[in-house]
Amino acid sequence: MIYPFEQFNVNISCLGNHELDRGIEHAELMLAETSCPWILSNLFQKDHDMRPIAGVDKWKVLEH
Repeated sequence: MIYPFEQFNVNISCLGNHELDRGIEHAELMLAETSCPWILSNLFQKDHDMRPIAGVDKWKVLEH
């Protein structure tokens, strides 16, 4: 699904439940293959200083 996703030229995306269907580690690998930033502000990893899961940002500012 990465190729079709990339064809939409997404500026930013929010991590959802289906990105986590195969686990956090798999999500990290898949997100690394995309060209847009990912955000999530309501699901954190206790063992990673309470950072959002899968290494995404809590927020992002885009200027257009």
